[in-house]
Amino acid sequence: MITEPLATEPTVPAPLPTPEQVIAAIKEYSEVSLINAPTQKYNAKAREKNKKVLLDALEKYPDMGPKMRNARHVRPYLIKLKPLLCASDEARRIINKEAEVRVECTRLRPKQWLAKIARLPEQERAQIACIIWWDFFADELSRDRVTDLDTYLRCNPAQFIVSRVRIEAALIFCGYTPHQAYRRAAGSENNRSDAKSDGQTQQQETNE
Repeated sequence: MITEPLATEPTVPAPLPTPEQVIAAIKEYSEVSLINAPTQKYNAKAREKNKKVLLDALEKYPDMGPKMRNARHVRPYLIKLKPLLCASDEARRIINKEAEVRVECTRLRPKQWLAKIARLPEQERAQIACIIWWDFFADELSRDRVTDLDTYLRCNPAQFIVSRVRIEAALIFCGYTPHQAYRRAAGSENNRSDAKSDGQTQQQETNE
């Protein structure tokens, strides 16, 4: 008897964390890190002392079997390490997802980014290309420098008029997480304000 295979519904990927969720997770990690700092310091000293106990036992009783030596001269003198506080499972999931997407982005080459940028509205392409270049290619050595994005890099940042909301949406479209896009859009907005101020100052100086 031939049976039809059961139709399986396509799996829908889980939504990416919102900027607010990521900020909350980072705050939780910071608080946990502060709480754990004294414990980590204690455990580091304890490990050093435990290492010394082991080395001393090896030096004093070289002919004794490992099991007996550990039972008599090592374990009774070891300092017990204190447990560390852990961030919540949700916070770890959020931070891990952010890191995972970041790694995926770093693996993309310029031509792959260009293909994404080409699908954006024309007035958004230059600003998004500049952000991507600074994030992933600005640190490359001059001999390895990519030139694929140069057409967009020649634009004057003071001329960018794309709103922060549209920058965020475009970056998310290109593969950034909502939090990464939120942070970069904020930085781009500040840079645009600085460039505008510099341009006004230069104009005033010229007029004077």
